[in-house]
Amino acid sequence: MKEKLKEIHFSNMMVAILTIILGILMIAFRSGMLYALARVIGVVIAVVGIVQLIRNLTDEAHPLGLTVLYIVITALGLWMLAFPKPITNFIPIVIGIFIIFHGADTIRMSLRGKEVNAPKWGAMLFSSILSVVIGLICVIRSDWFLSAGMVLLGILLIYDGVSALFVTGKVRSAEHIIDSTAKDLD
Repeated sequence: MKEKLKEIHFSNMMVAILTIILGILMIAFRSGMLYALARVIGVVIAVVGIVQLIRNLTDEAHPLGLTVLYIVITALGLWMLAFPKPITNFIPIVIGIFIIFHGADTIRMSLRGKEVNAPKWGAMLFSSILSVVIGLICVIRSDWFLSAGMVLLGILLIYDGVSALFVTGKVRSAEHIIDSTAKDLD
């Protein structure tokens, strides 16, 4: 259990740090980040399509329907790579969904903080809920974020990352206090 908690804390910290870095990059490179993210999504989709196509073609049965599907997926990824502009409209939605899931995870971590009597767990919970609300706004008002620019999305990502670092750090500290107290009692 203790090792699992360490893995969760490490994973949360890495995601938070990467979120902060992405936020900084969005502020620094603004519109260039939209195209870069759209191209990365295109590459990922193309690679998935190619891998699945190869796997399907090496399968003895290799159904024609799946072969066609994987060719279409690969073509879609390559199209996104070559023509990222239409995809950029969806970037705030994707970021909003990421922030919602990340916020939900920090809500879970905040509730864990309550279980271990972490100080300021209420502030951690509020911060986590605020992240979910911000993510919902990104999804619902994606057009506004496109016109407002990437700077605001970058700031929101930085907030989300810092919030997650705060929550994870507080919960981790409280768990260490409980562990050391339990050792002292033994």
